[in-house]
Amino acid sequence: MSTTLIINPYANRWQCGHHLNKIQNIIDQKNLNYKIYTTQQKGDALQIAHREFQLGTSNIIAVGGDGTVNEVINGIMHKVTHGQSSKACNIGIIPLGTANDLASQINIPTDINDAIQTITNGYTKTIDIGKVNDRYFINNSAIGLETTVTVTNEKMRFVKGTIRYMLAAILTIIKKPTWNATITWNNQRYTGSLTLVSVGNS
Repeated sequence: MSTTLIINPYANRWQCGHHLNKIQNIIDQKNLNYKIYTTQQKGDALQIAHREFQLGTSNIIAVGGDGTVNEVINGIMHKVTHGQSSKACNIGIIPLGTANDLASQINIPTDINDAIQTITNGYTKTIDIGKVNDRYFINNSAIGLETTVTVTNEKMRFVKGTIRYMLAAILTIIKKPTWNATITWNNQRYTGSLTLVSVGNS
């Protein structure tokens, strides 16, 4: 079976790329038939996953954080939902991002050796995939505080370390603590002020 690794070297403040040689050495010892691609900018992982899935790869491994996994999912699902493919593809994760929420929820270890061993042992788990407009999500989708903090955080890359996210949260709460929205679910409806709505998959 063919395996494609998609590595985001910029994940976790550029720390992920430092592990590339280690990852290759470990996988070489497993005698896998694999290819490695590194991303250069946002959207690359989506395009690579899209192409590799179309070419028939059996396994795609996302090396990075939750954002990298999300792009891989979207690259694959675009082919599936547009009726261009009915074949299966396993998705693996080597969690080298900042938060790695999804990997934590499905018990994928953060240690590189252990994560690769989990993949080569054939550990699999079926997970639902959600959709918002034309984008898919496998972890969670939110509106309000969480997404605004994320956008603000991305604009503050001149601030280094975990303090950046805390500052983004404080600025967001001060500037816009609530949003007006209408939510419907199971024939129920809510209209009013809210701070955060999150649809989870855990």
